[in-house]
Amino acid sequence: MQPQMRYTSLTKALADHANVSELKLRGSCLRALPSDIRRLEHLEILDVSQTQITTLPDEIGDLRRLRVLSCSECWGLKTVPDALVRLTSLEEFNLWGTHITNLPDLSGLSQLHTLNLGAIRSLASVPATCASLPSLRHLNVYGHSVEAIPAAIFGLAGLQELEVGDDALDELPEDVGDLRGLRRLSVYASHLQTLPRAIARLTALEDIDVSLSHRLDLSSVFPLLAALPRLRTLALGGSFPMKKQFREIPRGIGSLRQLRQLNVQGNDLQELPPDVFDLVELTELNFSQNILRAIPAEIGKLRHLRKLDLKFNRYNPYIADSVNIDLTQLFAQADKLANLRELDLRYLSLETLPDEIGRLTHLKILHLGHEFPQRERARIQQLLPRTSVKF
Repeated sequence: MQPQMRYTSLTKALADHANVSELKLRGSCLRALPSDIRRLEHLEILDVSQTQITTLPDEIGDLRRLRVLSCSECWGLKTVPDALVRLTSLEEFNLWGTHITNLPDLSGLSQLHTLNLGAIRSLASVPATCASLPSLRHLNVYGHSVEAIPAAIFGLAGLQELEVGDDALDELPEDVGDLRGLRRLSVYASHLQTLPRAIARLTALEDIDVSLSHRLDLSSVFPLLAALPRLRTLALGGSFPMKKQFREIPRGIGSLRQLRQLNVQGNDLQELPPDVFDLVELTELNFSQNILRAIPAEIGKLRHLRKLDLKFNRYNPYIADSVNIDLTQLFAQADKLANLRELDLRYLSLETLPDEIGRLTHLKILHLGHEFPQRERARIQQLLPRTSVKF
């Protein structure tokens, strides 16, 4: 068995070519890979992300043991050689953010399970041969319109993760319902107005991200998601502070009783939707970067909650009637939040906390802002002797 050696220097790797298993040149000044790269016959991982390469040499096809090839954010990369089809051990191939204009036929890469073609504006369409990859589990085609995605992609029975989105995406076909093994779906920053009814057929789906899809009609989406028995994570985030998504969340979210994690950070929410407290199985709740007025007493219903993020909910002079958040009921319900392990209260213009904070006896981490005076810091530490308090 060959030693497993990792290198971050191309020169040193070539000097010890018989022993190199990983070569990580991410962010280096690399302009080109030499033909001598073929000498790294035991290389399994090659990362040239964020370098200045413009192409890959044909000799890369001689790296028969290569499992991972990452070229993400190589803005100058415009072509990849046909020799890639000889990389029969390749499992992960990342071209995110490059400027390639075409891809060779990858259908012979029988071990490839992860393919990232996201944010490649120069690629007119996703090659149809991608739908012939027998082991493909994770596919990122973010930035491509539905017309640029071969219909056969939606027939990949083994696909577990699909990332689409950006303003090029204004619809999803009903065929998406055929991805019966799909566990995660991201339509981040899309122009979707609704989701296809076929979403309800994705019974294995656990995680869906519709963040920054500001045209989405949530009132039509919640009934579809309520039919998904394994759905655990829902992201409805906006972007803070540049672009907001929702000013309110309509009733109906409470029907998603199976949810464990809910993320609505970076929106313009002034109050929590009442039926969010019907999500009694929640373990993580992220309402950071909104303009919440108060946390209501119903927070005590979330008895399984382990992580609560409220940072950056504070007075905003550009929002009418904006006020600093009232946490009175949060602390009043401390006895009911016995499972809470992490609480983030940074950037809330707080200078003191009530004694009730000491009733969060199982709290492991408390994030607070730097504005607390020294005497108050010492008092909080006394109230929470077993908690790591981060000012």
